Amino acid sequence: MTRVRLRAPVEAQQVTVDNLDAVAAWMEGTVVGVRLLPKDRAVRFTNRDHWEQDANVGQWIVRFALVEGRRHGFVLSPEVFDAMFVTEVS
Repeated sequence: MTRVRLRAPVEAQQVTVDNLDAVAAWMEGTVVGVRLLPKDRAVRFTNRDHWEQDANVGQWIVRFALVEGRRHGFVLSPEVFDAMFVTEVS
């Protein structure tokens, strides 16, 4: 197996009960499920391919730079995120 690294650094945030609104703003998205318990809510955003994605509490959103005027991001489980990325706190 060949291991590869991304050449450009990415930004990532793990969605928590405490940061739902901040992560939604960071991705230019919204919090969905506001009538549900906070642990059951999600952050919904539109990626550069114009698909809506939901990130549930506990999942990670990985964000690249602006592409065509939109934040490009995708959702990963904690296990996949830990296997793919090394966290550097700035």
